[in-house]
Amino acid sequence: PLEKGEQVIRKSRYGTIDSFISSCDWLKEEYNDSPLEINKDCYDRLKDAGIDELMTRHIAHLFIRDPLVVYSDLIEMDDATSVHHFETIQSTNWHNVRFKPPSNPNTGWRVEFRPLEIQLTDFENAAFAIFVTLLSRAILFFGLNLYIPISKLDENMQRAHKRNAVRNEKFYWRTCNKRDGELAMAELTIKEIFCGSKETGCLGLVTIVEEYVKSIQLDDETGNKIAEYIALIKNRANGKLLTTAEYLRNFVNNHPLYKFDSNVSESIARDIIDLVVGIAHGTVKVRPFFSFFFPFHYKKVWRSL
Repeated sequence: PLEKGEQVIRKSRYGTIDSFISSCDWLKEEYNDSPLEINKDCYDRLKDAGIDELMTRHIAHLFIRDPLVVYSDLIEMDDATSVHHFETIQSTNWHNVRFKPPSNPNTGWRVEFRPLEIQLTDFENAAFAIFVTLLSRAILFFGLNLYIPISKLDENMQRAHKRNAVRNEKFYWRTCNKRDGELAMAELTIKEIFCGSKETGCLGLVTIVEEYVKSIQLDDETGNKIAEYIALIKNRANGKLLTTAEYLRNFVNNHPLYKFDSNVSESIARDIIDLVVGIAHGTVKVRPFFSFFFPFHYKKVWRSL
């Protein structure tokens, strides 16, 4: 049984965010539909300092846990000029998005997008990083509203963990993107979320990014490179290109030493390492993985957007 003042923490330090904190008008209260445990002392102190309710609850929620790492030589610090003590808590909560206050006067306010896994090649890493950046700018440029309830976000992440989720799972997604529109959701495949769905009217994230790219002035070289990045994302989403996980599973399943007993031997593991190093260094060209990206270069794609 819980003692007085104790509470059950529903989620781990690692996972989806627990609340939305934007002050925009189209963030409705009902989107924060999951219980949020808070540190009451922290909450009261922030409220007394005039911090708004959403930010107060977000920070007070971070402080329901103790820091995992504390350095003895950094205990005595001036909290008026350093955020180190705050970061000992902040940096040991690993959510899919992280709100970061400035660490010094020159860094500014930041939001980290954190769920992406590192890819095997520089090209893939650049593609995902650039796509996320362009998408964030497109959301602001077009004034899009992509909010869904936190509970649905949690459900989406659970589904995303399943094998071949890109091809087989459906995810809750907002189909009305107007800021003043009522919440309308549908369960869509990754292909529909990225490439669009005529049935639900979902534009697709790729289409949104392409429309944004057309609205800004880019030289041909930059435009061609962005078109390549977008093409990779699009064809991963629609299933024409294998995901990293799918490709590596196929590699193991087709390995002559694999006995289909879920045991990846040292020899197989060594061959996997040799393979991924070769892919990363460009000495191994994997057509099922990148398909038309080797050796074809998208010289005319940019002009066709």
